[in-house]
Amino acid sequence: MVSEVCGLQKRKVIVIQTDYHPTYDEKLIYPSIYGALCAAAALKTGKPARIIDDEPSYRPEMVITRKTALNTDREPTAELIDIQVNVGAYLFFGDEMIQQIAAGAAPIYDIDSVRTTIRLVTSPTPPRHHFKGLGFTHAHYTSEAHCSYLAQSTQMNPLSWRIKHLKSGKSRPAEQLKIRYQLLKDLLEQTAARADFNRKYAVYEMQKHKPQNISPFYRYARGIGIACGYGITGFSKSFSEEKKHAVTVTLAENNMVTVALSIIEPEAEKIWKDIICEILSVDRSQITIQYGSTAEVPDTGPDLLRREIYHISGLIARCCESIKSQRFKEPLPIKVKRGFKQPSPEEKRPQPFNGLTWGAVAIELEVDPISLDILIKGIWGTFESGRIFLHKRVVSALTKALNEAVHQCGGHRAAASLPSAIDVAVVKSESVLPSSANETSSGLLAAAFASAVSQALNTPISSLPITAESVRKILAREDHA
Repeated sequence: MVSEVCGLQKRKVIVIQTDYHPTYDEKLIYPSIYGALCAAAALKTGKPARIIDDEPSYRPEMVITRKTALNTDREPTAELIDIQVNVGAYLFFGDEMIQQIAAGAAPIYDIDSVRTTIRLVTSPTPPRHHFKGLGFTHAHYTSEAHCSYLAQSTQMNPLSWRIKHLKSGKSRPAEQLKIRYQLLKDLLEQTAARADFNRKYAVYEMQKHKPQNISPFYRYARGIGIACGYGITGFSKSFSEEKKHAVTVTLAENNMVTVALSIIEPEAEKIWKDIICEILSVDRSQITIQYGSTAEVPDTGPDLLRREIYHISGLIARCCESIKSQRFKEPLPIKVKRGFKQPSPEEKRPQPFNGLTWGAVAIELEVDPISLDILIKGIWGTFESGRIFLHKRVVSALTKALNEAVHQCGGHRAAASLPSAIDVAVVKSESVLPSSANETSSGLLAAAFASAVSQALNTPISSLPITAESVRKILAREDHA
């Protein structure tokens, strides 16, 4: 952006990375805009320029409408998906956003035909930041929530409906993700068993048809929901800007290793060092992570979409493998630079994304009869997220992600500490690289949450979050019906 605004060549623009850690990727747009304004001011005045602002962050507004045609056997045969996204005044990563939204919105159940329309709409409002990705998580939430609605409309247990329909269909476009159906079924069954899903679902189905309103003296309103699916990390393989990003690893005398890159990620450093130690057989104390401006280190690309876990780890591993093959053959220091590869034209049906994660989430909740708050009774999650270097750390991160996601949906703690009611399991993966299932867990939790609230209130839930006021309005409509 700075080069375009100021009319400079990109090689004349140096970016100095500062130590900040955005929670939801929401610090991507304004630094770029303010950086371009500061650069223009500096060129105009010949003096250093600085902008300090406390402008709030805005989430892109996404409205997704799904319509599914069922045959006489109540099986889905065709689906229309209409998606409109308000991106504010500026559009960033437009083509990539469309690809990620399309991947997330695509139904994972067997269906004959699907038509998806995606519109990115600009508006005279502040630019919308990218919260937890470029739309994949929100789009996949609607896909899973729609699964539960279809199961409900056919009066089937949502777990049984998913197990029945999770199979490969001819309608799935070749450019879409290849689904590991058996893995998803296994994750679903493991999660359902720990949550005692089938028994609780049957009990709450019987309870919701009782005529009394929610009352502390008559009955409780409880529900349980389940969802499964996949998640992505980083940009798609076809994202052309990614090929400009790289990492450098140098092996010097006394087995000293230096990794040069522009992404500051202290937590990811532990994973990077584990990979280097394993491939080059060096001690962690001999490894240095070098950060700096793009004049001193390679441009590793933007710090978003959890690229540092799978994608950057992959580049570091490739550098180390190259150094290992040259070691004891070439003089020191050995310096290797590796960047991202674009998919080969000869590759048949390439997987459009790398670093896939898989998961299933179940949630049990009840509506407080006095406050009308949604109280969480338990959350169960099972995930496959690549290679695990430290199991406790991964479980802790996923527990935190689920805890955060349920509060964003409108859930409240039913006990003194909600994390104690969160049961997370991580299954072994054949992948040699780690990945991150944090965003995967958020989307699945939201879909399961909506399904559970729908059962508790005996009404479809089409938007989140659900507040006490939302519950009050639903109950008011039922009273007047």
